[in-house]
Amino acid sequence: MDVRQPQAWGPRTIDDIELILIVRGPFEYVDPAGRIELASGQLLLIPPEVRHTFSRPTGEGRWTFSCLHCELLPDARWARGDYRLDVPPRRVTDVNQDVVLRDLFRHVAREFAGRGQPISPIAEALARAIWVRLSDHWTGRRGPVLSPRMQAMTDFLRRRMADPVSRRDLAERFDLTPQHVNHLFRTELDTTPTAWLNHQRCLQARQLMKVDGLNCRQAARAVGFADPYYFSKVYKRIMGTPPSRG
Repeated sequence: MDVRQPQAWGPRTIDDIELILIVRGPFEYVDPAGRIELASGQLLLIPPEVRHTFSRPTGEGRWTFSCLHCELLPDARWARGDYRLDVPPRRVTDVNQDVVLRDLFRHVAREFAGRGQPISPIAEALARAIWVRLSDHWTGRRGPVLSPRMQAMTDFLRRRMADPVSRRDLAERFDLTPQHVNHLFRTELDTTPTAWLNHQRCLQARQLMKVDGLNCRQAARAVGFADPYYFSKVYKRIMGTPPSRG
């Protein structure tokens, strides 16, 4: 769903489990336990019968999310205690690099006719696949399934996050052509080396500002941006909000 202006769903309660994938953020979730800020690539689980508000905060731009309502057993309700989960679910799961899970959400959106309408067997199978994949995230078994070479490249980029590293640098370090480096990132992570590195830098900068108390200029420098104004532009594009707002 595209949201082009501030909008809120709630306060409300729902009678089933809702999964919301933030395709492009930011969004906010508020319930009696507190407030959660949600960025692109995060998945929110809303349990049934919890009064909450889900909203797109103020600001310009087109933010997008995909949602799925589900129960895990036919004719059963989690809220009634009809079943219990072996794997405790997380309220927020980072699925930025799980290309398969994001694709599953896209496919189920095409198959799902709408709430209150009959659900196709394909949509049911896709929803089960989403839940199984999330369970692997929650148990630590699931990360992006990378080839050893791609794992080595992303590890190298994380170690050199504060340094200027180009596609050519990666090609020379791993004895590849720049074009092959790009192909590997597109195939395994559905992105480019620069976009992947900038996303990791912005996540790290957000941590440095929110937890360590660095200001925008300090965080930008710490993650490899010499120009804080360019950093602010990149951060807003990736995270959906200016760095001054977290």
